[in-house]
Amino acid sequence: MTLGTGSGVDGITALLATACRGQAQQYNDSLDAWYRGETVKTAAYAPDSMNALNDLFQTDSWYLEMGERTKRDYLYNVKAGLEWADGVAARSITARAVRAWYRGQKADFGVATARNRFAAFRRLCSFGKVEGWMAENPCLGLRIEAPKSRPRVWTIQERDAFCAAALGAGRPSMALAVMLGWCLGQRPADLRTLPWSAYNGNAMALRQAKTGAAVWVPALPELRTLLDATPRRSTQIVVSENTTRPYHESDFQHTFADIRDKAGLPADLQYRDLRRTLATALGAAGCSEDQIKSITGHKTREVLSVYVVPDTSFAEGA
Repeated sequence: MTLGTGSGVDGITALLATACRGQAQQYNDSLDAWYRGETVKTAAYAPDSMNALNDLFQTDSWYLEMGERTKRDYLYNVKAGLEWADGVAARSITARAVRAWYRGQKADFGVATARNRFAAFRRLCSFGKVEGWMAENPCLGLRIEAPKSRPRVWTIQERDAFCAAALGAGRPSMALAVMLGWCLGQRPADLRTLPWSAYNGNAMALRQAKTGAAVWVPALPELRTLLDATPRRSTQIVVSENTTRPYHESDFQHTFADIRDKAGLPADLQYRDLRRTLATALGAAGCSEDQIKSITGHKTREVLSVYVVPDTSFAEGA
């Protein structure tokens, strides 16, 4: 192989970097197309590569039966592993190589990102083993560091300050979104897309997009009052004042951050923390783990424990 000027190690490194950038752009373009609801056109890969395996995976029930958010998270996270394994036959990937890749991901991008990317790649390798593309799953047996549990919860003062700032900015929809999170404790994606049909005047009944869990949550009096005063301009409850349509995720996040800043609230305060806030409040009120799970939709007590942040009221109650 003739590399011309800059041949040798430096030249090879440059060629590989260029190839990786091209692959990354292809994956990003495909993901953007998927967001838009378009059929994703796949590139021509070696028939025994991880990219080819991933194409097959997306036609299988393992993938097709995932929730839409889970599909999106998988596609986003698996692309790092596919870029790394590009040009390598699936059967040639070893546990030692995967360990080295994971360590590099953790060093460069942090514990949480590395864990998510590894989990997506492991899922694909599990499919590869079942389909006979790999003798064993090279991701099994590797100890993966879990990110530290996020302890942040909202205070009543922070809730009221945010809602006041949202109303002052002409964004009652954002105040409504925060009250939905405060009173229902559901995931942000479920709250942003929550339809009016889920509300019967006394409670919310919904099926969570991520897990498919069906939950029924009584509406607190302050939430009922707010909902009854909210115009029904769409099939969804939370509607942007700018578009008169439900928020896209990125628009919601940017609008939330703007209002948080206007309210003078800490930058570490996030909308997703409302889910943890309600779970913690229920625990402090003396609810059992099973009672909390019935509202949050968590399947196991171990997962729920990540969301409940004990405070002094737990000890006082004990």
